[in-house]
Amino acid sequence: MRSVIFQPDMSSRLHTLVLLVLTSLCAFLPSLWSQEMPELVSFGAGDYGAAAQNWDFVEGCDGNLYVANSEGVLVYNGFMWSLIPLPTSDRARSVYLTSNCEVVVGGFETIGYIKSADDHQLIYQALAHGLEGSRQEIWNIVGHEEVLYYQSFSRLYRYDGQQIDPIDLPSNIMLGAMSGESLILPTIDSGVYEYERLSMSKIIPASALPSDSKVSAIAPAATDGSLYIALEQDGIYLYADDMTITGPIPGQWNDSQINRMIRLSDGGYAVGTISDGVYLTDADLQVVHHITRRQGLTDNTVLALYQDRHGDLWIGSDRGINVLRLSRSQRYYYDLEGLLGTIYSASEHDGVNYLGTNQGAFVNASGGDHTLIPGTEGQVWSFERHGQNFLAAHNRGIWKLPKDDSQSGHAELIFATTGVWQLDSLTSDHILVASYTGLYVIHALTGEVISSLVYDGQAIIMEAFVRKDAKLLGYHRDYGAHQVILSDDYTEIKQYSQQIAAEGDPEGINQALDHADLRLELPSATYVWATDKIHKITLSSQHGGRGIQKSEHHYLFPLDGGYMIQDERSTEDTTCLDRISIDKLMVRDSTISYDSEIIELPASDPRLIVRLRSESFLDDCVTEYKLSSWADLWRPMPMDGQMILNQMRAGSHVLLLRDREGRERHLMELEVNPRWYASGWAVIGYTLIGVVLLWLVSRLYSYRLSREKRRLYIESQRAIKEEKLKGKNKQLRQELRQKRKMLANSALILAQRNEMLTKLKTTISKAVRNGDDVPELKQKLVSRIDKHLRSESHWEIFEKNFAEIHEDFLDTLKARYPTITSGELRLAAYIRMNLSSKEIAPLLNISVRSVENKRHRLRKKMGLSPKISLSDHIMRS
Repeated sequence: MRSVIFQPDMSSRLHTLVLLVLTSLCAFLPSLWSQEMPELVSFGAGDYGAAAQNWDFVEGCDGNLYVANSEGVLVYNGFMWSLIPLPTSDRARSVYLTSNCEVVVGGFETIGYIKSADDHQLIYQALAHGLEGSRQEIWNIVGHEEVLYYQSFSRLYRYDGQQIDPIDLPSNIMLGAMSGESLILPTIDSGVYEYERLSMSKIIPASALPSDSKVSAIAPAATDGSLYIALEQDGIYLYADDMTITGPIPGQWNDSQINRMIRLSDGGYAVGTISDGVYLTDADLQVVHHITRRQGLTDNTVLALYQDRHGDLWIGSDRGINVLRLSRSQRYYYDLEGLLGTIYSASEHDGVNYLGTNQGAFVNASGGDHTLIPGTEGQVWSFERHGQNFLAAHNRGIWKLPKDDSQSGHAELIFATTGVWQLDSLTSDHILVASYTGLYVIHALTGEVISSLVYDGQAIIMEAFVRKDAKLLGYHRDYGAHQVILSDDYTEIKQYSQQIAAEGDPEGINQALDHADLRLELPSATYVWATDKIHKITLSSQHGGRGIQKSEHHYLFPLDGGYMIQDERSTEDTTCLDRISIDKLMVRDSTISYDSEIIELPASDPRLIVRLRSESFLDDCVTEYKLSSWADLWRPMPMDGQMILNQMRAGSHVLLLRDREGRERHLMELEVNPRWYASGWAVIGYTLIGVVLLWLVSRLYSYRLSREKRRLYIESQRAIKEEKLKGKNKQLRQELRQKRKMLANSALILAQRNEMLTKLKTTISKAVRNGDDVPELKQKLVSRIDKHLRSESHWEIFEKNFAEIHEDFLDTLKARYPTITSGELRLAAYIRMNLSSKEIAPLLNISVRSVENKRHRLRKKMGLSPKISLSDHIMRS
């Protein structure tokens, strides 16, 4: 590319004049316009655990942010910071992401890259053919495709992935930048060069720029190849596509020392300075925000600027890291000096912003500072527009505010009372007033009270209300919510009630929102008048309040030391949970892989450390986590995004995340293996052992059972034998006793017989001596024999002995058959002795036929059927 010759012709002069006119419009705007600015987040050295100075930023393909810090390379995963030290020197000056997703690093006498070690720990790996002994410090790394350029202030190195080659320079250099495939390289005193295709050529001579100037930054100006050249002390110049130079472009930074400049994704620019903070501009370099320590920046010296993929601007400084949330629509005002106090209300009227605080009414127009309106000192609760007038409800009454934002204008008190909370325009002349003492209707111009609105003699006190025609829905923190219906001319209260519906009924809330007549939104809750009832919706509900309504589409949220403005159309990011991923898994201090869908954990120590990464670095939407096995026990998410999961029982678990809106996400599934004694093989072994044990037990039981059976059989046989022997012995004893009795009976009978025979012999001998006649002798003998036969003594002896052998037999027969005779008892006794009729006959001294007759009569008395044997019956009795 050929050199540019600075030509002060009419064309360039006109171009310069146009730039001067455009940019001068914003150059002198009040710097405090930028006070209502994007959210500013700060990280101090204590937050990230390294040095305060940060020199460069880059995002890796892994989603991490890498920061060149004076103590190494900081890594931020959206939850926690970690530090990668450099082996040769603590200082890392530059970081860069290559086309193949390598994060390369430059420092003192070292160039290298970040890699993942075997344990998944990120480490720094220096190139073997690096800069050892060169005394060079790499402050800038740029590249295109696979070619990288490492730059110090006196050397430039080209690296093609194979070797590092030094490039000859015309003089010492400043930090360069890529423009397409070309490296734009400013020098200290020789102008600006372009290095392309191994060739160095001058594109801007030193004479085209102010003498002794130093180029501190280069940024693309448009897609046509034009560039903005930022000088340290001499402002910003435009290098156009026709190779002309114009400038300096007027701007607030012209009195500052520019150190960094980058183009933003919306086409605007960020300009970092030494000692004057950061300027944010639009595409035409008109300042939109000026961020300094007064607005919350940790330090006014900007060492690095970087915009991440979400659009947020990272600012490296001498005292930490700051982030401007450019990706968010919210705007913040940081009242570091406590000018405003506590904010109660906000409104926008004719392009002018008003704030009502405990210190008065403040006005802010055209981006200027908040200015107190004289006369309004005190508590300003709300604002109301009435015709051409703008009114403030004040603790001393109603103030009419000046029609412009000039600081010389004073407010006019048009209605003095103990205090007014809210106003509402009823007609062109009348205003409804909610005061400390009740409701009033006053004349808007004179402040005359038209009507004092009471119900049943009682004043209705409301801190806030909404009105639709003649209906009012109001609220007071002590008296609750009110329903009021006014007359058509608003001069009296026709109806009043406090019908509060049950709180927390989702169905009732949804119906109330669908059929709402009035809706009163408060910072703590929302009240809805629907179906003649008041429904309260707390902030925990998705229909909760939205702060202070500043205008039709904007809401103001008071903060400690300022406020935040939010567009009604901006919604909570519902994809935040989807941008959460796993950064590292550790078991027993060892990192494990998490490539699979299900993570298996050892049974010996089911303690897992899960470290999360957030692609949205500053979105802290994840508030809680739990395992599915924990039932409903949610735990708060640690600030560092590191969860420790322990005491997990064997089985499947699902790790769940939840955000502040109650949305949930299944992050991963865990499978805790059972211990060896509870594993599948162990269960099989236990089963086999159990089967063997059961078999052994069965065998042992069978053996013992058979042995017991044999023992019982032997014992039973022995018992049977003993019983038989006892029975036999008993029988023998009975027989012996019976035989003894029979012997005794026989002896007794023999004795009786001998006695009778002796008597017969005596009788016969006496008769012979006396010479008695034979007939007479016969008669005496027969008489004595009959007497002997009729004697009962032998039966009594028999009965006594029989009873000893056959216990209770005769008594049982007597009890069972009361009509039985003694002769029949004798017959039964002889039958019991198993004697036949023929044997019984001589014992009874009767014939056999008589015995049979007696048996027949005995059968009848016993009531035996013919089929039953008398002998068997008597033997069983």
